[in-house]
Amino acid sequence: RRLQSTVALPIGRVPPPNSVVAVDHRVNFERSEPSEFQVSVDFDVRVLGPKRRSADGDGGRSAPMVRVVAGFGVKYVLSGKDQKSTDDQVRAFAEINGVYNVWPYLRELIQNVFVRMNMPPLTLHVLTVPRLKQMAARARGKAASRM
Repeated sequence: RRLQSTVALPIGRVPPPNSVVAVDHRVNFERSEPSEFQVSVDFDVRVLGPKRRSADGDGGRSAPMVRVVAGFGVKYVLSGKDQKSTDDQVRAFAEINGVYNVWPYLRELIQNVFVRMNMPPLTLHVLTVPRLKQMAARARGKAASRM
């Protein structure tokens, strides 16, 4: 597990109740041999302040008040006929199951980091399959735009 956190709030201040939590992620996999592969999932969790009013009417959000970047690794072992899975099948598995399997650890980490920073604990939502599919589609869109 890798971790980096940044706080842009004065000591003793907490994010306002109308803050928004944004979670982005990136999934990579590496097949070390036909029967096993590693998945790394990197998360970028940001607490964004309320929308600002600007002179030009563009109400954007300010820079993150709190940002936690964390990465997790998972190793999967294939057996039997699954060893013949293609890289596309493994990638599809990694994008869904990799995120789903490490999500509880991210939730615990975020809550723990906030408490250690003397802030109220932040509990991320429970990850449901429909929400996971939305996150995966958004991540694929961001990856395509970087190319």
